[in-house]
Amino acid sequence: MENSLPKSFFETAFKNKTERENFERNNGWLLRQIHLSYETDRYMLFNISFFSNYGQYIYDKKTMASYNLEKIKPDSASYFLPLYERYNAGREHEGKFYKIITAEHLKKVYEQNKGKTDHMPKELRESLKDSTNPKPLIAEYTIKTK
Repeated sequence: MENSLPKSFFETAFKNKTERENFERNNGWLLRQIHLSYETDRYMLFNISFFSNYGQYIYDKKTMASYNLEKIKPDSASYFLPLYERYNAGREHEGKFYKIITAEHLKKVYEQNKGKTDHMPKELRESLKDSTNPKPLIAEYTIKTK
């Protein structure tokens, strides 16, 4: 509540563009918008906008905890692929997410997994064959539902 926009924001018009810009600059901590992007039985993926910053979060309904997507790091469960980056968790279509993994990111994946690629899907192993020039790929993934 303390970070909500004051009632006057909606009732009193700004005199000009400069007055509005000054308000936004001086009140960057005020909450501007919450937007729900995606929801499963267990998780909610949402964006929070303040006047001076923006963040993407995932909320676990079971544990009642939220996580900043920017702070989630790739691990072996995702084959060290960077599925969550600042402001980009991929595009969702019918419950599946799609994310372009660049050659630069794949080079990092290769370095982290030298000699340990047996557990990876065939397509990922193929793209990592040439570690100096890996082929970019599109990763398809889902968020757990339970």
